[in-house]
Amino acid sequence: MSEERELVWGIKNGDIDQVKDIIETQKIDLNVPIDGRVLLHYAADYGQTAVLNYLLDKGADPNGASKSGKTPDGTPYIEAAEKEEIKDLLT
Repeated sequence: MSEERELVWGIKNGDIDQVKDIIETQKIDLNVPIDGRVLLHYAADYGQTAVLNYLLDKGADPNGASKSGKTPDGTPYIEAAEKEEIKDLLT
């Protein structure tokens, strides 16, 4: 599995230790999309508040956009976030 795929898997599953390890050892640019989505979008989409906080602390741009800036159904990611705490972090 590539480092990028492992990183996305860690984000989706809330594995903060794996996320930290990959980002810090591989010097990942947090604002470059992976498979069309920036890392914050994965964290928000999967409700991973701790990961989202970490990404923001490391410099992820809360205004960063995926290719479309929206979920597959056309909803902006900020509106698609199910947890209010995630919406609060992104605004």
